[in-house]
Amino acid sequence: MPLTPKQQKVLAALLREPTQKAASASTGVSDRQIRAYLSQPEFQEAYRQALSELVLEASFQARRGYAQALDALREIVVDPGQTPASRISAARSLLEYGLKLTEQADILVKLDELEKWRDEFSGT
Repeated sequence: MPLTPKQQKVLAALLREPTQKAASASTGVSDRQIRAYLSQPEFQEAYRQALSELVLEASFQARRGYAQALDALREIVVDPGQTPASRISAARSLLEYGLKLTEQADILVKLDELEKWRDEFSGT
């Protein structure tokens, strides 16, 4: 069953506002009613889906800035005008993020291999 317009308004406020109380204030819907909505499986599912989409969009936006952020760190590392502490901090960040990204890429490759193996094994 689709959400009512009032529930959609509350859902949007829950995603936008920092607290449930703020969502209540911005929509004029009582805290008690919002808690009631949050106890309903349909509303919970809609909230989870909307939150998932919000997180996914935020991750896409963050990824768009990776190259510029890495370039800025590299510039600091090679700039002799920067303090040694700044250069070391930038180098450390480059190494940490590089290792994390490498680990994640490796995990994704392994996961893909496991999924292929599973599909072959199950005959799908």
